[in-house]
Amino acid sequence: MRRSIKIFALAIAVIMTAALCLPAAAEPFPRYELSEHDQEMLLAFWQQPAYDGMTNGEAVYDIHIAEGGSLSEPAPEYDGSYWTHLLVTPYYCDHDVFSFYLYYDLMGWDGLPIGDDTESCTKLTPMVTVRPDLYGTLDLHGTSVDQVHGDARSITHLTDFILDDCTYLSDIYLINQPAAQTLSALNCPIVRLSTAGSTFKSIRFSSPSYAEPMSVMSIGRGCVSVYYNKASAGKVSRLTAVQDGEMFMGWFRDGELISAEPCVEVDEGGEYTARFGGDMDGDGTVGTADALTAMRMCMGLLPSDGVNADVNCSGDMDVADALLILRFAMGLI
Repeated sequence: MRRSIKIFALAIAVIMTAALCLPAAAEPFPRYELSEHDQEMLLAFWQQPAYDGMTNGEAVYDIHIAEGGSLSEPAPEYDGSYWTHLLVTPYYCDHDVFSFYLYYDLMGWDGLPIGDDTESCTKLTPMVTVRPDLYGTLDLHGTSVDQVHGDARSITHLTDFILDDCTYLSDIYLINQPAAQTLSALNCPIVRLSTAGSTFKSIRFSSPSYAEPMSVMSIGRGCVSVYYNKASAGKVSRLTAVQDGEMFMGWFRDGELISAEPCVEVDEGGEYTARFGGDMDGDGTVGTADALTAMRMCMGLLPSDGVNADVNCSGDMDVADALLILRFAMGLI
């Protein structure tokens, strides 16, 4: 009898020891407890007003599913905390960081085909991708965010992105943002950044590749875009100027013209400015009236506007500038 009891006790001990050695179940977000500063910054963003009386936090769960679609479970709701489904904790990190995405997936069916035929559809897990419309300023300065990422369809009304002093921030992917104005990621170890299709007027960031920060901005009616990928291009950043009603006059560094082409590649930090001009009357477009105004300035009949009228960046406003403005107004260039 005693021998049986000992064997039973030993078996229980072995089972308990094995149980303690098993890996813990997957923890819910956050895997790590984020700092008080992180929580405060995130909560402040979710509390910002969005649309139709909702906050950004509530807008995250304003889910619209295509006709015939459905979710596998009831749609989640914002609980008023600093966490939403747009935050992801990277499991490859050993420190308290989070990623900020502009989209997330839920189990379900959005009514769109996910395969070429019925057989292939049964092999895939249907997902609903939610891309909420967020508003205002995304201020995550000094937080432990490691990336801010959207996709081509993550279109929001976010205007300003303040991401300075983020120790782990290495990846920024903000494309097709039609309300974007400014992006600042200074004192961050940026290794990849893309803003293609967005309307930024000012982009500033730091990178281990550059001895000084990269500052890219526009003057006049136009916007700028930056593509930088240390892994594929080393130190090269591709800067692109996009017209919006005015002529592109050129890229300047420290006041000197470095390129008359809208797209230029640079391999060092510094201040780069895309200058736009030709709108002599300030109505937001370049027309024949602007060419006439420039001509009258050249003739001394009106006070000179050397900066806005010197569209060929020759250093002087002359007849050639007036002709360029006229050709732009006529759609010839």
